Amino acid sequence: MLWRGHSSNDPLAMTFKLLTAHPSADQCIKTIDTRLREERISNAKLDVKVTVKRTASTEAWVEAPAGTGVYKCLPDTVDPRGPKGK
Repeated sequence: MLWRGHSSNDPLAMTFKLLTAHPSADQCIKTIDTRLREERISNAKLDVKVTVKRTASTEAWVEAPAGTGVYKCLPDTVDPRGPKGK
């Protein structure tokens, strides 16, 4: 499962959204690569400086003036938003 997190000010206050599901981690990683390429092209056209940090093959952080984002490939049993209430 590919998740996208975003925070405009505090990386600890990140909100997550499920983007896509993939049958394998390799396919999820390829989707991260594609999204990072698309973001770089889009931001270059807008003349926005963006820093990308690949912290693992399954995780990439994007820092921009508008805030911090992260792409994470996680198993379908893991939800980065935390446990659900009863």
